[in-house]
Amino acid sequence: LDNYRYAFFSDPDFLRILLTSLKDILYQTPTILVFSLLIALLLNPKFRGRGLMRAVFFLPVIIASGVVINIINGDVMSTVMMSSEKSGQLFEVDAFYEMLIGMGLSESLVSTIVGVANNIFELSWQSGIQITLILAGLQSISPTLYEAAAMDGGTKWEVFWFITFPMLSQVTLLVALFTMVEQLTSSRNALVSQLFQLMKAGLYDETSAVLWAYFVIVGAVMGLVLGLYNRILIKRWS
Repeated sequence: LDNYRYAFFSDPDFLRILLTSLKDILYQTPTILVFSLLIALLLNPKFRGRGLMRAVFFLPVIIASGVVINIINGDVMSTVMMSSEKSGQLFEVDAFYEMLIGMGLSESLVSTIVGVANNIFELSWQSGIQITLILAGLQSISPTLYEAAAMDGGTKWEVFWFITFPMLSQVTLLVALFTMVEQLTSSRNALVSQLFQLMKAGLYDETSAVLWAYFVIVGAVMGLVLGLYNRILIKRWS
């Protein structure tokens, strides 16, 4: 109990880092979900080079595996990341920012859009498995549904919202769950990094207490998010 008291009331960093991690998850999960859905929709139709394009988006999953990432020299990876950061800055230009502001969007929303554009390399790096799962879901939808919609004069927008998206409800739930777990346990997570530092320092009791607290809080947040998704969307679509 002393370890829990220390984590919540005495540690100056735990609550701040915990709130930051949860905030990042609530922001990153829908961003990765929407990006993966868009890429999967682009890669689903038949076109020349489709297999190559799918491999390109799944390549980061292979590179990020433990064996491969250890083979790659750190200098090479830092160079790639630096290049991506430089190329990402091409999105953050005054004209682009002012154009979005001129459309009547709020500054906070515009800043979010610009931030996503700047992080497009990292976003694609984190979405390989999600794109694959959504592609599998898209290919499981019966073509007869689309044929019936075409006969009734349905637009592409209507087909997406009334056929494609509802039919992907279970896949979307799986992708959201996978993404949250991946983000919450990633070494890029600030709290996970702090826990590694505690373990390296030999503070195993404190680490265990923080882990259990993190587990309970994260479980409650994930349960709330998935419960609302199930209640509001999946039951309605069913």
